[in-house]
Amino acid sequence: MQSSRQRYVTPLVGGLAAILLAAVAGPMRPAASAGAAQGPPATYVGVATCKSCHKQVGEEWDVTAHGKALSSAQLAEGMAGCEACHGPGSGHAGTVGKKPLVKFGEAKPEQVVAGCGKCHLAGESAPAGAPQLDASAWKQSGHAASKTSCIKCHRVHGREAKSLLAPPEKLCLTCHAELVKPTAGGTVHAPVKAGQCLTCHDPHGTFGPHSLVPKVSAKCEQCHSTASGKLDAAHKGYRVAGADCTRCHDPHSFDKDHSYLRKVAHPPFGQRNCTICHVDKPSTALRKPIPDTCFACHPKSSVLPEKDADGKEMHPHPPVAGGLCTNCHEPHAANTAQGLRDDPIYVCTSCHRKVGTEARGSTHQHPPVAKGECLTCHKGHSSAEKHLLTKDQTVLCQSCHQAQAKHAHPIGPEVKDPNTGEPVACVSCHAIHGSEHPYILPQEETAMCRSCHRMEQ
Repeated sequence: MQSSRQRYVTPLVGGLAAILLAAVAGPMRPAASAGAAQGPPATYVGVATCKSCHKQVGEEWDVTAHGKALSSAQLAEGMAGCEACHGPGSGHAGTVGKKPLVKFGEAKPEQVVAGCGKCHLAGESAPAGAPQLDASAWKQSGHAASKTSCIKCHRVHGREAKSLLAPPEKLCLTCHAELVKPTAGGTVHAPVKAGQCLTCHDPHGTFGPHSLVPKVSAKCEQCHSTASGKLDAAHKGYRVAGADCTRCHDPHSFDKDHSYLRKVAHPPFGQRNCTICHVDKPSTALRKPIPDTCFACHPKSSVLPEKDADGKEMHPHPPVAGGLCTNCHEPHAANTAQGLRDDPIYVCTSCHRKVGTEARGSTHQHPPVAKGECLTCHKGHSSAEKHLLTKDQTVLCQSCHQAQAKHAHPIGPEVKDPNTGEPVACVSCHAIHGSEHPYILPQEETAMCRSCHRMEQ
């Protein structure tokens, strides 16, 4: 029976460090069944032995990019031929007692990534000529965080360009169709309609949000020339060259009746009343500093109240207290009801990078973190709780983890941590955002428990 903790904690892929260590140690091997007798370690038999039974598959594979690359006589044992991916074949070759080899179609996503990573994420130790991906960028990508394995897009034995299962214009839409679906009467941006997703996105990850390629706005000017001045005129004389077009325009699909803008327009901008915030002449210059400009419509008393309804003193979010409203909110047009510049996971981690890196790069992630739902647990402007939590920490955790609230380790003011003297809380034992250990524990379970519950010798 699955434990209550297992039901509430969803392990997600991300920690490529651990994955690559596994890959370096050797190829994927199928797990031995419980109670099965363990024979001698499997050894490599060579591609000729594999082809003696799998002749047709071998001949078809020889002409693929993988087949040609892995046929080099310079490759070390275990990095050549069929066994580079499927593992040593001594236990499989022969007529009786065949042991199963690794089948990518049946392997877990992290196993597939580890297998492919032996060549494609190995850096300087990669075989000569193997296309290299940036392991750190991959770890930050949405594909890694969502446990999307390589074979979701690539055919290992494929002959197609980059061994893709389908052309990019079709392949990307198998998962991302909603991004390019226009509203009624709307339209799809021409490059998106043509399937040119890879013009702006790198599916293997970048260090920018949404795996966007660097200087993505320069891609806009390749089609929308700023030289004639027509775009400047359309923007009331504002010089648009070098501007970030996506701050106002949705690059995927849009409603033509709203001039290609994102779905939620800031009222002054939607009414084309720019001078409420800006000086008369088209300019980025504001009439007043940002906080004064924003507080004119959004009273400071409601954005940053001094006390909550229970009379508790409120703790402000430093950017809000500093008047940096546009660090999080888009003053022109956005796709979120709160007018956030992007999805919360990207807005928050633009400052909280360490949290983002640790969380998205962890093998086990807290489900709200995996979904990018920072505002499920934290408030954006101010809170009476530490770390801008939406509720008392224990109450907040128990709102989802109800079973643990009844049966878990005792917590509360009367239960003290012998190491710190502080009350034991959920965060005393859990890393909250992400960890390499099950149940998002900060270290191995037994060692962590013994740090408080020391065994008598």
